[in-house]
Amino acid sequence: IDEAIKNGAKVIVYSNDIEKNEKAIYVKVKNVYAVLISVSKLFFNDPTNKIDSYVVSGCYGRSSVSTLIYRYLDTKFHAGYIGRFGIKYENNNLSISTPTIDTIDYFRYLSKMEDYNVKAVTFEASSTSLAYHKLDFIKPTIFVYTNSFEESPDYRQAGNDYFKNMRSYLYSLEDKTKVVLNRDDRAFDELNDTINNYVTYGFDEESDYMIKDLTISKKGLVYTLRHEDKEYEIITRLLSKSNCYNLTACIASLVESGYEIEDVIDYFKTCNYVDGVFEVIDDDYHIVIDSAYTVDALKEVFDYTKTIKGKNRVISLLSISSWSDDEAIKEICIEAEKISDIIILTIDELESGDSLSLLQKANSYIKDTKSIIIEDREFAIEEGINLLNLEDILLITGKGSEAYLVTPNGKIQYQTDRVIAKKYIDKRREDDEISEIY
Repeated sequence: IDEAIKNGAKVIVYSNDIEKNEKAIYVKVKNVYAVLISVSKLFFNDPTNKIDSYVVSGCYGRSSVSTLIYRYLDTKFHAGYIGRFGIKYENNNLSISTPTIDTIDYFRYLSKMEDYNVKAVTFEASSTSLAYHKLDFIKPTIFVYTNSFEESPDYRQAGNDYFKNMRSYLYSLEDKTKVVLNRDDRAFDELNDTINNYVTYGFDEESDYMIKDLTISKKGLVYTLRHEDKEYEIITRLLSKSNCYNLTACIASLVESGYEIEDVIDYFKTCNYVDGVFEVIDDDYHIVIDSAYTVDALKEVFDYTKTIKGKNRVISLLSISSWSDDEAIKEICIEAEKISDIIILTIDELESGDSLSLLQKANSYIKDTKSIIIEDREFAIEEGINLLNLEDILLITGKGSEAYLVTPNGKIQYQTDRVIAKKYIDKRREDDEISEIY
């Protein structure tokens, strides 16, 4: 506060008792954060009144759903995105360290988006950010809830208050906000009595957007979507059952906000992968990158791999984190062994401790499959690519599109799994061509 006054602040808004400086005016309030929102609205001329908003929350899938909605909207007019993959609008693509940012930064970027004539923005929101009212200034056109997993960091941070926080946020929404809920998730039973204006999606017959006859292959997904007594064929390059849910949530959100279902479905026939989410970066060697690191998320990656493996080998690069408990690491290794011909163990996030000891502990749970310990993540990816034969499958899990590694000394810059994998697959091709010549 003294520093703020020294820099020219004339008014201090506070809630807890503090020592006062006679050079400023002091205003005591119950909720400083609510006042910050009000002041920010005035300072930035409230861009939220001029921009439609889509807020996406849930334990997994929120990055994918918010990105897919943003991509479609950006084909119709100038659209924006704020979330795990940064801040995107027009030709701007800014990196951020967390999916949710400070209130003043929200208003600052929304004001800049308004200058670019942005008409709609998608927001990726953790339950923690909703609980701390970081997005209370947004009155969304659409609110999407994807799913709940007790193992996810988002759920763990909130603890027993997870659904309490989510219900509190839903109560705060205006009646005109349409809520899109996953009918197959337990969150539906926890949250549906909190709201009146909602639609559902899922494999359940009671869903408003019902998924049927799903086929998963190396090339993508094909399924039937039933809505209002009509059936539509969905064809997309996106992979996995989770992306079937994510895409359907996206379609429901766009249709409920007024877009023609046929046009939405047609767009997603050629839509690219979401960065770091079941992302295929090479068809010849079939390298799949996914951010999965929890047991549930990895099981889905392994289930997808079972459907496409055939007689081909699977090389799994598993990320081990210091925050994972021993039972979770053990289960991850056991599940990986069921579908892998080779397992490479490397570090994902190491906040403290000895990386080699952690990897050796994980390796002790692998009984019948060839395994390799490589502490350096880039070297681990290089080794995985060197081991590949044509038609083999390499799974690179843990980081997805994240451009940092967590070390005992803090976060360090990282090129992302995609960039590193592409570098070594290009090198592999050059080496193969030289070998053929000789």
